[in-house]
Order: sequence, then C-alpha cells, then structure tokens
Amino acid sequence: MSDGDFCVFKYVKKLCLRVQIFDQNGCEKESAFLANCSQPCTFNFSASRMGKRGKKAVKNQADRLGGPFISQRRDITYEEKMMAFNAALRFVSKRPFTMITVRVSHVYTGFCLPLPCSFWKAHLPHRSQGMTVRDPRGKAWAVRFYVHPDHQIGQLSEGWRKISFRNNIEASDVCIFELMRPNELKLHIFRVVEEITPLKKERDMSN
Repeated sequence: MSDGDFCVFKYVKKLCLRVQIFDQNGCEKESAFLANCSQPCTFNFSASRMGKRGKKAVKNQADRLGGPFISQRRDITYEEKMMAFNAALRFVSKRPFTMITVRVSHVYTGFCLPLPCSFWKAHLPHRSQGMTVRDPRGKAWAVRFYVHPDHQIGQLSEGWRKISFRNNIEASDVCIFELMRPNELKLHIFRVVEEITPLKKERDMSN
C-alpha cells in the first residue's frame, strides 16, 4: 500500500473480512491482486472509517462515468470459471499478449483495467496516452492508457467502460489483449456463460 490508497473491507463471516485496495483515482490496485498476508490478522475499529472512505471514492468514480452496472447473469459455478480460464490458456499468437481474469471493479464499478506490469512495461509506452482497442467484432474503440507517476501501474481508464459495457464483459470472464501495433490492442473474450444477458445500470434498477 501507498499513502493515499483506499481500503474497502467487506464482512464475510465472523472474524473474517475481505479487503480491496484502491488508488487515489478509485481503481483497484493491480499490486494488491497477488498480495499475501505476512502477519496474523488484527481488527482495528478505524477500518470502518477507511472502508467508508474507499467506498465513497469508488462510488464517485462510478457516478462520474455514468453509474455502476448490475449483472443480470445467472449464478455461475467454479467449473464454469475454470472452463473459461482454461480456454484462454489455450490461446496462442506470435504477437505479445496478456491474459486478465475480470474483477467486479473492472466492469461494474471502478471501470479501470490494470494491465500486468510485465506486459505493459515490455511492450507499451511508459507514459499516459491514447490507444485503440479492437473488440472481437473488429470495432475500434478509443481508450486512455494511464500510467501512474511512480510507473508501477499501467491501466486502461477512459473508454474502457464503453468497451466492457458494449461487449457485455462480466466478472470472471477472461480477456486477452493482443498487441497489434505499439498503440493498438486486440481484445479476445472468453466468457464464463456464453448466453449474453445485458447489464443494467444501478440507477435504472431503482426506478
């Protein structure tokens, strides 16, 4: 974690909390995905205040981009998740590519997609700039590739919300980004559920 990060704590069961870590722009930190606890868990009553702060940051980010989405997809199984993951593992290309298992914050709330450091540092610019993402139908989308000032995080930000929504990408789907040109990526989607059920905006659900 770094100064200014936000933590969201979700109650799972007695003495068990799940934590998500977000940077100052409201996007989940890639470095937290692989983090392991190095010491026994402790509870601090200030966590509730930190959680509220983080939730507010993510909510503000979602509201600014048009509001969060709600999945209408049926419940999925672990076996279905693994089938999508294994199908993505079979992808081959002579071009550089990277694989990402989609999280809730990528497509329902935060609308930022961190790319693995090993991929973007080797193949993408080390500065923020506009890029193009081509979806599986060949449609070109403008997207902002944002590089954090400390060069530890590179992520797709502005424009990613439209791409994920129009292609109905959901949590646990697996996306592969194939490098076509220095500023162009081709998107391949491996869905957990092949039948597409359109996402709904949260504000529409309350009407």
